[in-house]
Amino acid sequence: MPNDEPAGSDNVVKQVLATINQRKPLIIVGGISTPQEAQEAKETGAEFVALGMQYLREPQWVAKVEAGQEDRIRYTMPDEAAVREVGINPFMYRYMQEDLGKPITQAPKQ
Repeated sequence: MPNDEPAGSDNVVKQVLATINQRKPLIIVGGISTPQEAQEAKETGAEFVALGMQYLREPQWVAKVEAGQEDRIRYTMPDEAAVREVGINPFMYRYMQEDLGKPITQAPKQ
């Protein structure tokens, strides 16, 4: 399936959906931080939308969305104390930040 599109583009999703032809569920993972992004991903035809890094930042993400408390979702981790508060091991935090280059402190795309 050749393409020159970014992985999250609608065209790529449509190509994947056409290829799997309902034989398998489409799961979208990566780059989802806000409820709006999750809804947009679901509207592309995905049966499941998974949170990765954002779920580490805010373990109560789903509960807050369901309760209508989207304004209380944590999108950044200001320091290692906040990281420990949600139960992430400091060594894992540093590994993610430094070795993987995945900043857990990053705010969502605007």
